[in-house]
Amino acid sequence: MEHKNSSTQLPRQKSPAVCARCLKEFARPWVCKRHQKVHLYSDYGIKPYACVLCVEFFSRRDSLTRHKTTAKHKHKALAAPSGYAEDRFYAPAA
Repeated sequence: MEHKNSSTQLPRQKSPAVCARCLKEFARPWVCKRHQKVHLYSDYGIKPYACVLCVEFFSRRDSLTRHKTTAKHKHKALAAPSGYAEDRFYAPAA
């Protein structure tokens, strides 16, 4: 007598958004649109968001925001001169 698994697997539903470049699937179209910047920026080496304290560059604003919450960054922010403008848009020199 052959043992059968009592649970049945449902067929996988197709994701509503797929990256045309790498075929990665996303549950939400806006996440796919955000992901597409990865390819654009990596092709040209662009990381337009910069931390002016650490001189680190990021391809997405949310990555810069997450970076600003790290202990390393907060320590440098305490030593920053007055009038420090934290939110600036930078593009690396070519």
